[in-house]
Amino acid sequence: MLDDSATEALAIHPGSAWDNKAADVSVNADPDPPSPHHHNLIRNAARAMANRKPRARARIIASLSPRGLDLADNGPGLPARPA
Repeated sequence: MLDDSATEALAIHPGSAWDNKAADVSVNADPDPPSPHHHNLIRNAARAMANRKPRARARIIASLSPRGLDLADNGPGLPARPA
């Protein structure tokens, strides 16, 4: 399910790399499609990298941690909030 979301989200960013380190994990969950939040996070990571100058290749990684599913990317991160 997560791979399907990534494939769809990254379709407009063909240079992006998707690495699902959680692919071999079985999850007992509702059979509905995965949360749109996953799709949006993956798409936004690729979009942010595509908009950088010079253009950089996005790398998005899914993994499991004690907190649950982690999605990470090689982007610059969020801008600092004003104090």
